[in-house]
Amino acid sequence: MCDVYYYNQSDTEEDVLFVEEVLNLIEKQKDTKEITLIKVCENKRSSRELLKIIKESSFNDYMLFDSVKNLGLNDLELKNALERLLAKGNIVIFKDSNIPIEKQMQREFNKNFLAGLLYSISIISSQKNIN
Repeated sequence: MCDVYYYNQSDTEEDVLFVEEVLNLIEKQKDTKEITLIKVCENKRSSRELLKIIKESSFNDYMLFDSVKNLGLNDLELKNALERLLAKGNIVIFKDSNIPIEKQMQREFNKNFLAGLLYSISIISSQKNIN
């Protein structure tokens, strides 16, 4: 049993296909039909719901996002969200990533991918502060 949180700011046919593909892959990977989809839509200016779902999620849960940009409006918000997701250990999947969903679903790869994003954002942020 696992929960799949889909945090987005739109609701297109492409979004539905993305979620269906992920759910099918989870069913095959975990050999289960016991998956709960929790869809959360939120205004781009707010991240209250994002923080709430990260807090209530557990290690076995999946978090789906349209884009890394959905995690925050600025570098600090992005860093905070990535740190929380890394601490939770959720599998985080981005729809707009060039990395295949199957690869993003591998726990060790996912952890390293998120850590790499966090590192990149930290470097970019520190360079902005220098200039």
